[in-house]
Parts: sequence; structure tokens; C-alpha cells
Amino acid sequence: MNVRLHIERLVLDGIDVTPVQRTALVGATEAELGRLFSSNGLPDQVASGFSVPSADGGTIRQATSGFDSVAFGHEVARAIYRGMGGSRETGGSRGTGGTGETGKGGRGE
Repeated sequence: MNVRLHIERLVLDGIDVTPVQRTALVGATEAELGRLFSSNGLPDQVASGFSVPSADGGTIRQATSGFDSVAFGHEVARAIYRGMGGSRETGGSRGTGGTGETGKGGRGE
């Protein structure tokens, strides 16, 4: 099965990242989304095609010990997955984060 997910814009309020952190965050988000789809499958509402103007994945708390781009990217991916109707029990490592409005337009095929 092939899945194509297009996120036009990802808004992360209150988070300032450097270009290097952004690259790591994007890579970690993509990798974790792939892991979630592989291990948990597509959420039911997505399996036959899915498109929304926006999805709110909730709040992600940022660790007080510093910003970890990879852990934050994993949390962002889990928030996106939840916003698509995926299970809250997504497994994986527990990372750090801030707040985020996740996803603008998603489609599973």
C-alpha cells in the first residue's frame, strides 16, 4: 500500500527553530509518521481518502531541559496522526515539544 500525505503548512506556535533544527524536525516528523502508518495502519477515516482544511493535534509540552528537534518531530508526527483520527496510543519514544496546530490538508491513498 502506498500512502501520500501532503501537509501544505505546519504551524508551531511559540517555537523558534534554527534552519538546522528545522531540517532535523522535518526529518524526524516524516520518519515517525512512516513508523505510525506502518505499525498502526491508516486511521479508518483516512483509508478511503481524506482531505481536511486543518487538523488540530492538540498541545505538545516542551521540555524544560532544552529543545530536542528529533523528539519534538516525533511528538509533532503523533499529533498529526491523532488529528487524522489515529489512536492516542501511538507508541514510540516520548519526546519534547511546544504547542502546535498540525496539518493543513492530508490525503491517504
